Amino acid sequence: MIAIQGAVHRSFTFPADLPAAHAYFSDFRRLLNLLPHIRLVKTHGPDQFRVLYHTVEIGVYDVRLYCDLQARLDRARSVLRVGPLSGIAPVKPRVTLTSLTAQGVYQSTSSFLDGGASTQVEYHLELHARLPKPIGLNLMSDRALERIAHSIVMWRIHEIADGFIERSIDDFKKTRRRRGRGRGVP
Repeated sequence: MIAIQGAVHRSFTFPADLPAAHAYFSDFRRLLNLLPHIRLVKTHGPDQFRVLYHTVEIGVYDVRLYCDLQARLDRARSVLRVGPLSGIAPVKPRVTLTSLTAQGVYQSTSSFLDGGASTQVEYHLELHARLPKPIGLNLMSDRALERIAHSIVMWRIHEIADGFIERSIDDFKKTRRRRGRGRGVP
């Protein structure tokens, strides 16, 4: 098995006051659609989901990580925590010549700081998993393979975080414009 892990921290300004930011980020199902490389597979319950992280790496390896997670917005502390959901049977690891499938762990924390007309967000994202070793790479040492995998995971984690920030801001602005038009606001 190959252990992979990556984490990233970002700070960004969300173009809404704190109550509007809380309202927007409380719809985690909607936010899932804004995460690059991640899609909703199943809803287990309110704010409980199975998601799939899916990429094709090095143009050959189809990597699929399933993550069961739960989202909780604590308005009093102004923090959105997304972490592992217990009690759900994990997917079984599978490996073929060109694909890897395993259970992964997705975690994120978003802390919101009131900035008046805008909200400062401190965003931390982590992804880790244990993957079966690709059949075609049996001659490569686990350590060398983990170094390569770590570089790829870090690159993807940055893509996910940066893409999420950009997409969430754009989505919020589009939603606000649509609602504004409906009320006669320019």
